[in-house]
Order: sequence, then C-alpha cells, then structure tokens
Amino acid sequence: MTNDSHDKVKKTLSNSLLNSLFHVNDVTTEAIKEQKHFAAHNIKVNHFTKDYKAENRLINKVVLITGGDCGLGRSIAFYFAKEGADVVLVYFNDKEDVLLIKNKIQQLGKKCLLLRSNIEKPKFCSKVLEKALLKFKKIDILVNNASEEPAQEDLEKLSAKQLEKSFKTNILAMFYLTQSALPYLKKNSCVINTYRLNDTAATKEAVVNFTRTTAENLMDSHIRVNAIAWGPVFTSLAPSTFSKEKDEILDHETENFEAFNESAPCYVYLACEDAAHISGHILSPHGENIFKEREI
Repeated sequence: MTNDSHDKVKKTLSNSLLNSLFHVNDVTTEAIKEQKHFAAHNIKVNHFTKDYKAENRLINKVVLITGGDCGLGRSIAFYFAKEGADVVLVYFNDKEDVLLIKNKIQQLGKKCLLLRSNIEKPKFCSKVLEKALLKFKKIDILVNNASEEPAQEDLEKLSAKQLEKSFKTNILAMFYLTQSALPYLKKNSCVINTYRLNDTAATKEAVVNFTRTTAENLMDSHIRVNAIAWGPVFTSLAPSTFSKEKDEILDHETENFEAFNESAPCYVYLACEDAAHISGHILSPHGENIFKEREI
C-alpha cells in the first residue's frame, strides 16, 4: 500500500471510528442479564471438533488474533492452524491457557507466537505488529476478538470507569490494531471483528458500524472487513465480572448454549478464498437475527 493510500485509509478509519462512537443506542441490560444467566451454570464448553476436515484453505497465511486467553480466541487459533496458518496470539492475562493452545498449534506443525499486551493503548498495538512482523515478515489476517463486558444491570450503576474500559477494549483497541496493521495488509488480506451479543448496545453498534464503514473504505485496496456475531456463551473470564454470591451457583449443569467449535469455523470461512467477494457483512452463527427492528 502506498503512503498516499495509507494516509487516505487512515483518515477514513478515523471517520469510521467517530461514526461508530456516536451512532449508538443507550446501554441495554438485556445482554448483561443473559450473561449472568449463563454464568450461573457450569456450561460444558467444546473448543474443538475432532472430526473437522481441514482443506489447507489458509496455507502459508499468518493470522494475528487478539483475546487469545479466552475460549473463542483459542478455538479460532486452532482452526486457523488446522487450515495451514501460522498464528500470532495476543493475550492479556491467562498464560496457562495460551500455552496449551500454542502446544496444540505446534503439534499441527504450525508456528505460534505468544504476545502479552494491553491493546487498549496505541503504542502497545504498534509493538504487537512490530513483533509479529519480526517473527513472520507479514500479516495476512487480523482477527479483532478481545472484548470487555461491564457487569451491571442498571444504567445508573454503570460507572464511568466501566464504560471507558468497555469502549477501550471493544472499540478503540479494534481501531488501533486495524490502523497499525494497514501498512502491512495487502490485496486479498482481511480483517474479522467479533460482535459479542453479551456486550452493551453501544459497543455492539460501534462494532457493526466500524466494520461496515471500514469495509467500504478499504474496498479499493481489496482488503475485506467482516464481523462475526457471537454468543452468549460462558467463558473462563466470565466469573471475574460477577460477585462472589453469583459465583456460588456455578456448580449447576445446563445445556451448552453455543460451543466455540460451532463459531470458530465461521472465521475460517471469512478468512479464506471462499469468501473472496464478501465484505461489510456480519455473519451470525447463533441462529437469531441480531438486527431487530428498533422503535424511533
């Protein structure tokens, strides 16, 4: 990508971010109630499908995935490696979990670079890209998967700190990483964002608008931008957002609402040549329509 093209895209990305931040709904409590419902059960989680048939659809590709210390991030990494990609896995805290998935990726004969970073800050996003490029010399696919879910039912109880944290992780980090990756993304590269149904309405709307506007802006560069609407599902990080009283009822069992192994292959589809003409779309594997009619 030329310097002029990069400056143009950088400017339009900034416009995308502003559009995302201001085209929002009021914070909804419905998604948070769903998250508490699923966190109140010991949901059986399936990360991988043993009978998944890989077809080398991502051979010689390099993917950078954020949120590698949660279930979905680890599952995405596994399926990308199954399809032939080398993986850069960015995580925030849980090194034990990312070491497990690194081992699985290496067993598949692929390379895996682990990077611990706080992607809420632009300089750390730039460093992530620098380290990834030092290792693999290129980035073909960016998966913005990290998120933060404020655990409050009432708008009055939602603190400024919680709201700021949610936007920094869910929106600003997505913007910073995409911006940092743009100079290295080439024709037929792609960006895949994660739209979490458990998140507040404001950040969900922001992800949708950022995805669609950025896809339009990058059309001439032949870089595709899509998103996956995912959840609600219980993850290893969910209990940390709830009170001790809520944690006491985690010993119940229930049916798995949405397994990671049902969603992760959708990322493979959007990343490979099968989706070469798909951009600006929100793929919804959970079986419901995420765009419900709104009253004006």
